[in-house]
Amino acid sequence: MDLPRRPVFVRGLRLRLAHGTVLEGLVWPDGRCLLSEDPLSGLTVGAPSPEDLARGFAGARVEWCTPAGLSVQQLVEEWAARPDRYAALQELMTALTDDMTPSGDPT
Repeated sequence: MDLPRRPVFVRGLRLRLAHGTVLEGLVWPDGRCLLSEDPLSGLTVGAPSPEDLARGFAGARVEWCTPAGLSVQQLVEEWAARPDRYAALQELMTALTDDMTPSGDPT
């Protein structure tokens, strides 16, 4: 069953700091970024690009959410339709949780 694909307006990213803290943010199609540095106080940081954002935090690296993968609903439907679905549970869990690539490349 093919589900219609919704347009992606923003894309998630994580900024992994050198000491291990992970901050979450968004990137717009034109490259602008917004990062939540302290969600409790509402402190956010903006930058014109992910590279500029990472430069502001010494030793940080950007991790991207995979933009072109199947939706969670599609993955679950495909898994449920498989006759060996219980044997393939690990494969499904990997697909659902392996959406972050430790790379500076968004693709």
